Amino acid sequence: MTSHFYYKKLPRTSIKLCLCSNAHETNLLVLLLLCFQIEGAVSEGNKGLSNWDIFSHLPGKIQDGSNGDVAADHYQRYMEDINLMHSLGVNSYRFSIVWSRILPRGKFGEVNLVGIEFYSNLIDALLLKGIQPFVTLNHFDIPQELENQYGAWLSPQMQ
Repeated sequence: MTSHFYYKKLPRTSIKLCLCSNAHETNLLVLLLLCFQIEGAVSEGNKGLSNWDIFSHLPGKIQDGSNGDVAADHYQRYMEDINLMHSLGVNSYRFSIVWSRILPRGKFGEVNLVGIEFYSNLIDALLLKGIQPFVTLNHFDIPQELENQYGAWLSPQMQ
C-alpha cells in the first residue's frame, strides 16, 4: 500500500492540512484534524472546560503561549471549511469530537444538546458534500472535571 501525503498551511491558522491518499487501493482522500487544534469556541455552546483548555493557559506550558480558545474557529466556520475540503477533492474527514462539548462535566452532568446539534449539523453538511466522516471521541482532551476527580486516564475509575 502506497500512501501519499500532502501538507498545506490552512488559511487563518498555523495548523497544517494533512491530506492522506491511498488512491490506488481505496480512493480515499482523507483530511485529518484534531478538535482542540481547530474548533475553538472554548466558551460557546455550553461547552465545559477540558484538560487542554486549562493546561494551555498555564504560564510556561506552551512555548509560544498559544491556546485553543479560537484556534481555526471551525466551530463558527465549519461550512467554509467543508467547502474548502470539497474544493480540494477531499472525500473523507477524520475529526475528533470535543468530549467536553457534548458532556461538559464528563459523567457528572447532563448531555449538552447544543453540542450534539453542532456535531449533527457538521456531519450532515459533510455528507451533503459527499465527504465521509470518521469520528473519534477522545484525542487527548477530556472534560476537566474528570481530570479533577480521577487524575485522568491513570485512574482505574477512568479506564
